Amino acid sequence: MSLKPYFLILAMAMVLGCTGPATPAGEAVACNDTDGGINGNVQGKVILTSGLQQKIFEDTCLNMTTVMEYYCDNGNVSGLEIGCGAEYACENAACVRQPCVRSTQQNGPGITSKGQIRFTDTCSGASGGTEYYCEDDGGIAERPFTCPGGTTCTDGKCMQVLCTDSDGRDSYTKGNVTAGANVYEDTCTSLTVLKEYYCDGNLATYETITCKAGCNAGKCAKTASGCTETDGGRDIYNGGSLTVKTGLIEAEYLDKCIDNDTVKEYYCTEEGYKDEIVDCPAGLRCVQAGCREELCVDTDEYNINRKGVVTKGSERADDTCTDTTGGIEYVCEGNNITAKAFKCPSGSHCADGACK
Repeated sequence: MSLKPYFLILAMAMVLGCTGPATPAGEAVACNDTDGGINGNVQGKVILTSGLQQKIFEDTCLNMTTVMEYYCDNGNVSGLEIGCGAEYACENAACVRQPCVRSTQQNGPGITSKGQIRFTDTCSGASGGTEYYCEDDGGIAERPFTCPGGTTCTDGKCMQVLCTDSDGRDSYTKGNVTAGANVYEDTCTSLTVLKEYYCDGNLATYETITCKAGCNAGKCAKTASGCTETDGGRDIYNGGSLTVKTGLIEAEYLDKCIDNDTVKEYYCTEEGYKDEIVDCPAGLRCVQAGCREELCVDTDEYNINRKGVVTKGSERADDTCTDTTGGIEYVCEGNNITAKAFKCPSGSHCADGACK
């Protein structure tokens, strides 16, 4: 995409108050402008002639972006400050359109400029960024770039990775950072504070960490939590309990169902314990503090002489008669609801789901 900004030319008129040398009464004064009037893009001069005397006013650059333009105004000389456009610069007393120039620096980003317009290559992340370049028609365009393997985008360009961290910023492991010829080791600055070095791009930096269980040998000590549990860790499928002992104080936490679909699970960690609210996987519900299938329950345990009801969560099946001689008895098999046909003994009949 070409980048073609537009700028307005700002001008300020200035009447010079000078009409050349004193002129004898009745003698004509001539004013001549070599660039044809107000024209900031052409170097010119105004010649004021009176008899044999001349006074010359030459256009000039006030700075890199402004030209002082002289012109004739009803026989007098006037001056106008003209601001050059964004793609122009004042050269040799005129606003001259500048070419597109691409420059690169050994330890810095590339810069593409055209007159007063200037774009600097930038990183959008460690893997790449945006580069600006000159088009064939002299305009400025942009394109994304991706850094190859072994390099990272730093200050608008791909640089070789020069910084490595041996422990990956792990406060429980003593590590070191190598940046160029310098090596920085993780260090305890006090009994509880760790100076942990890591790489920020190609630069070595550090953060200070307060270690809960103290700092020793360049790393945080792991907390002896005194934590035990009955379900063997983060197990959402079985209800369990967790006990934490600190000194003479002992606390117990029980896994529990938050609702039919969510369990609150307690488990031990290296620093103590954590609790986490977890949604049960599809097809499971929270039953007795664990994610599992609903229990199948039979109220009459296969008794054809008694009408029973079998339930499993929201499922329900009632024992029923198919005719006067028998019916269907529902039972639990393998935690599933199963239907079994039955016949009533001689001398009895089926009524309301049972033999009577």
